[in-house]
Amino acid sequence: MRKTVLWEDQRGALIKGFGPHELLIRCLADRSGAHDFGRRQHVESIPLKGVSNLIKRLKQDAQKLRDDGPVFAVIDRDKIRDQLSPKPPDCMKGLSRGIRTAAPGDYEIVFLVQNVESLLDAVIEVLDLPRRAGKPTPDERDRMFQKAKSASRAKRDAILDKCPSFKRLVSKVLES
Repeated sequence: MRKTVLWEDQRGALIKGFGPHELLIRCLADRSGAHDFGRRQHVESIPLKGVSNLIKRLKQDAQKLRDDGPVFAVIDRDKIRDQLSPKPPDCMKGLSRGIRTAAPGDYEIVFLVQNVESLLDAVIEVLDLPRRAGKPTPDERDRMFQKAKSASRAKRDAILDKCPSFKRLVSKVLES
């Protein structure tokens, strides 16, 4: 069985060391007690550039992906409403319905509140990393996530506590 995590992310292509995936796998290993959780459970992350590409992928491949195991759509909460037509109510249920109307299928939606930068902010705060002016590049961001992956379990737990939406993703993938 494979667990597939589709990410709305600026990367737009899977690369070795995709930071959010690496941190997810390490947090799953922490919670499960299995150091090789990612390999044993075969968790695959697929970054897709923008929510429109994520919805397109769900429309085209959700059932095929679901045939292999659970599918999770990780969506930045901050801009999704503007991408849906008609605009749904500005609440989680309304946004979820809007996404499922655009891309019907059997998958779990996990909103990152507000976006992946919220998770990065938690990493920076907990690990006491220097903040840069402006938005970090994807490579800089991935290096920060790698530091979180390599940090102590207590630090990763603190990151999860500061970013409950990512903690929810960890729980959902672990429970599936």
